[in-house]
Amino acid sequence: MCGIVGYTGIKNAREVVLYGLELLEYRGYDSAGYVTNDGELHIVKDKGRVSALAKLPYPNISETSVSTTDMQTCETQNLARISADSKSQSPPKNNMQVAEITEFKNPHSQQFSCDSCLAKQSPKFIENIVPNVAIASDPPHTAIGHTRWATHGEPSARNAHPHLSFDKRVAICHNGIIENYLELKEELKTFGINFASDTDSELIAHFIALNLKSDLKKAVEATVARLKGSFTILATSVVNPTEIVAYRKRASLIIGLGENENLVASDILALSAYTSRAIILRDEQLAVISPLKVKVYFNGKEIPQTISKLDTQHFEPMDCHMQSEILEIPCALKRTYHSFCTTNLDNLFSNNKYNRVVLVGCGTAYHAALFGKYCFEEIAELPSEAVIASEFYGCNFLNEHTLAVFISQSGETADTLLAQKRAKDKGATTLALTNVKGSSLSYESDFTLLLNCGAEIAVAATKSFNSQLLALYLIAHKLVGKIAKEDEIYNLINECNLLCQRPSPFRLESEQKFFFIGRGLDFITAREGALKFKEITYNMTDAQPAGELKHGTIALIDKQSLVVAVLTEEREKNKMQTSLNELKSRGANTIVLTNLDCEGDITIKLPKHNDKLLSVISAVIPLQQLALSTSKAFGLDPDKPRNLAKSVTVD
Repeated sequence: MCGIVGYTGIKNAREVVLYGLELLEYRGYDSAGYVTNDGELHIVKDKGRVSALAKLPYPNISETSVSTTDMQTCETQNLARISADSKSQSPPKNNMQVAEITEFKNPHSQQFSCDSCLAKQSPKFIENIVPNVAIASDPPHTAIGHTRWATHGEPSARNAHPHLSFDKRVAICHNGIIENYLELKEELKTFGINFASDTDSELIAHFIALNLKSDLKKAVEATVARLKGSFTILATSVVNPTEIVAYRKRASLIIGLGENENLVASDILALSAYTSRAIILRDEQLAVISPLKVKVYFNGKEIPQTISKLDTQHFEPMDCHMQSEILEIPCALKRTYHSFCTTNLDNLFSNNKYNRVVLVGCGTAYHAALFGKYCFEEIAELPSEAVIASEFYGCNFLNEHTLAVFISQSGETADTLLAQKRAKDKGATTLALTNVKGSSLSYESDFTLLLNCGAEIAVAATKSFNSQLLALYLIAHKLVGKIAKEDEIYNLINECNLLCQRPSPFRLESEQKFFFIGRGLDFITAREGALKFKEITYNMTDAQPAGELKHGTIALIDKQSLVVAVLTEEREKNKMQTSLNELKSRGANTIVLTNLDCEGDITIKLPKHNDKLLSVISAVIPLQQLALSTSKAFGLDPDKPRNLAKSVTVD
């Protein structure tokens, strides 16, 4: 769930990496750090946000050097000549980048070798830089950086990445979990190695150093062979200051190809400002990255590279990312509809072999799966089941007649990927619904529908959820040879546009007991509204089917209670009104979101659709706005809620 970035080339590597970390901060923001490599390793890291890290001064080489560099590598000398007249150019900070990937085959990269030279020097280790240290006169040309979501060890400077090896020859950044770290840590202690952090990541640097002779690639290969879990690693060493070694195992890693520079990151957002070409590493592939070449290996053997094109799009964030992403919902729906219409899924729909559908997701994606269950049962008349990915164990009913749909905005959700593997092992046909082409989920599925709703930076999902619902609605129709009515889709988009432009009619400025209720399809909307509310306001909420209130939850209702009710189904109107009366008689205040004749203390009118399934897609928008406006009223940061990250790459 962490963000990692690496750069080697003619620009100021520190600036490039810091900018990349700013773009990837949605993956974790409890601490951050970077290391530069000029033949000596300079580490700057601290607890907190990347913006604070960027203000820490970079050390002056002459003032802080522990020892001088004995020699430069051939590539360093060549790079100095290339960059003699070059200026560091970072992209403007007010533009975010969105990238889409189109694959084409690779032309051969320019080859440049410096294997004949080795550097033998002591590195510098500068952590939590003290104020008033002068800025280095020469910008560094190689750096790796990390923004962290803590798994092992509290958020702190000592647990922040990068981590340095015991002999200070190697620095690493790591995303993921090392499952066997305890036994490996005990093994390292037998060598007399002391640990400077509480993380599972630090041992990677130590093992690489133990294996390092003259080839960082071989040292990394020997190390990852000992590791169990899901992880990506970036490593740099004093052996070759312009080389970064990257390794991927069940977590995303993408290499950006430039002119006299190359980059690597866990997300295309950090790359697209600098290049339009990328290599998407596959599972268990290793890459050796230097300014003038990239080589990719699998099982120790170099393999051909497949180059992908990055198509960039610039957009201006508004008040905050979540606000702008809610406003982008109509455009996102239009893009998802276009993606569905132009994606060739004929082989998915060409046979009538499916007798069951299983839909899998986590959090918001699971709520989309619940909606998908309704779609496949009502439209396609197929028995369907929605399963939380982390609970996907009992898959004995899966077989070659099962369609398994896996939903993940990032395509890197660890629990969803594990569930996908189990489904494939049972012979099910797998379909990925994701917003990120080149993600692990898209690569490992039989079929992929790219949501194409644009980059979603805020941790709390908004537009991606609406797009997931529309995609499931369209797929359910297509599966049985039906065509969703185009005029209804565009009417939905227009209604969503009106809702998004309408300011939130209410916000909550004091802490209360919050309840979200609904019946049938409306309960899906209520659940998602409750999740958004708790994610970014930090208030306890409860989502309940309205009919279940009297079976326990109503004991909590008093004058401090606020109940948000969703009602779009005509058949549920009378029962919902009865539930609201029961709540009011016990002192609760009520907010009703409805397109029917039903009243609460506050009533929010919703658009009415000919197809009740489409109502869910628009009805959730006011609840997203409620969560956002309340978060702001409480003085919180809705984009980066505490303890959460967007891309959950650990299970």
